[in-house]
Amino acid sequence: MINEKKRIGIYVRISTTDQSTELQKQELSAFCTARGWGDIRIYEDSGKTGTNGNRPALKKLLSDARERQIDLVACWKLDRLFRSLKDLIATLQEF
Repeated sequence: MINEKKRIGIYVRISTTDQSTELQKQELSAFCTARGWGDIRIYEDSGKTGTNGNRPALKKLLSDARERQIDLVACWKLDRLFRSLKDLIATLQEF
């Protein structure tokens, strides 16, 4: 079986600027690398609450997914991407 080259979009977010996304990035990058997924793009929103849909990196992630620039999306926890069931459904429909 041929392992196709996957393009991965890693989304990380922190709510306040005194936090760090480093653990999220390290763990998710290691997860992808262990699976042979080398084309990793990191989308990072710092100091952005999950209730705010106006997050630049999230918008870019969704745009890249729409344009087929990435094959898979990885995130630390689902609440990094969305904070409500409504947002979950809308984002999954977008994907």
